[in-house]
Amino acid sequence: MSTVLSQEYGKIHIPEGLTTVAAFLDWLDTTDLPEKLPIRFHKGEVWVDLMEEMFSHNRIKSALGIALGALIENGDLGMYVPDGMLLTNEEAELATVPDAMFLSNASLKSGRVRFSAGKKREAVATRIVGTPDIA
Repeated sequence: MSTVLSQEYGKIHIPEGLTTVAAFLDWLDTTDLPEKLPIRFHKGEVWVDLMEEMFSHNRIKSALGIALGALIENGDLGMYVPDGMLLTNEEAELATVPDAMFLSNASLKSGRVRFSAGKKREAVATRIVGTPDIA
């Protein structure tokens, strides 16, 4: 078992054997992790990102959200999804929370992307499954 220590979240224990997206999601669904913990899975590895830098990351993410979100909304092109939504893709061996995603109407209609409730059984959409147009 690996342990990550964070000033904000305390000790995070990551068990051995999280080698697939399914195992990672099962762990997420059965473990009481902080809701906003920036934890990701990619090709058999678990990543925990503990901070963002204001000028090289956060401001760029904000500007992109304002511009891209407005274009998508005004053009009725689909959905702009800001950070906070878990994206999973079994084929890519990926489970992550991108800074933003664009889900086109065509991708939603074709099923290339869909929504899942994850562990929140009463919820409709806490995860995006598939391949977004932009992530």
